[in-house]
Amino acid sequence: MGQTAAFSVTADGTAPLAYQWQFVSTDISGATNQDYSFNNAQTSNAGPYRVIVTNAYGSATSTVAALTVSLPSTNSFTGVLAGWDVSGQSAYGTSPLAPTTNVANITVSNLTRGSGFATAGSAAARTWGGNGLNTASAAAAITANDFATFGIAANSGYTLSLGSISKLDYKRSTAGPPSGVLQYQVGSGAFTDITNLSFSSTSGASLGPIDLSSIIALQNIGAGTNVTFRLVFYSATDVGGNWYLFDFGVSTAPDLAISGTVAPIAPPSGPPADPPTLSTPSLAGNQFIFQLTGTATSNYVVQVSTTLTNWVSLQTNPAPFWYTNSIGQPQQFFRGIVAP
Repeated sequence: MGQTAAFSVTADGTAPLAYQWQFVSTDISGATNQDYSFNNAQTSNAGPYRVIVTNAYGSATSTVAALTVSLPSTNSFTGVLAGWDVSGQSAYGTSPLAPTTNVANITVSNLTRGSGFATAGSAAARTWGGNGLNTASAAAAITANDFATFGIAANSGYTLSLGSISKLDYKRSTAGPPSGVLQYQVGSGAFTDITNLSFSSTSGASLGPIDLSSIIALQNIGAGTNVTFRLVFYSATDVGGNWYLFDFGVSTAPDLAISGTVAPIAPPSGPPADPPTLSTPSLAGNQFIFQLTGTATSNYVVQVSTTLTNWVSLQTNPAPFWYTNSIGQPQQFFRGIVAP
């Protein structure tokens, strides 16, 4: 908070090019240059930004860039939050596998094979993985539970912002799966694709870092809200083809790691928090976004229901904050409440 926020875009096309920056899909007055910046960023400035570039032949819209504005803190940590070292693993490794790196004020869910992940035959040394990953598509692999999961959540009194999957070292056998998808889930929400993965190396390689900082749903996550990551594998040419996390660097450093920031929540002061207000949802890509506003820095909860009777908590954050959800889910109703 209080820092300068700066955005820039590079666009190719027939000149002249015109630029219009937007905040929550609304034009920002005067923001018509290739670069856009402003001073003294506040929590009310946090949210999705994008730019529309236009010339005589049409227009193109950039991907969304999420601006996160954090309250000042002397006890925050930025860096590798959790990691798994597989250098000591054998026979496909232990599942669930506890993290070997784990900073304070977070809870980490162990690295776990899905029920479709087999461990037949012999395994390479210094690896964690398995086989049985020969479905034809990501959707079929999910149905067959051909995936691995791991997760992270902030402890009470803290928020979590995720920056990247900063390390993902792997190898596969010749018949192992060359394709995969990385997904995330916030709380009990739907899984959302982050990126497709290509596992081309049979001798070992690194896919990290995979950027998470532009995903709004993975920023300023309240305490107790678990983020689950899912690595989905498919297209192995044989049921016995192996995929592994691999000790590529021949060291005890993490071979799979999550980086980001964990920061304390400033305790509220003064009178009780005002009732929350939810903005009209807007669309960004395959997601819809709305903002919860209320008493600044007081904690609020976004809840969802399909019946208007039973409500499930999805996200707890200090106001104001943004919530995103995937388009195409069953009909759902959302509300905001003051955190208990």
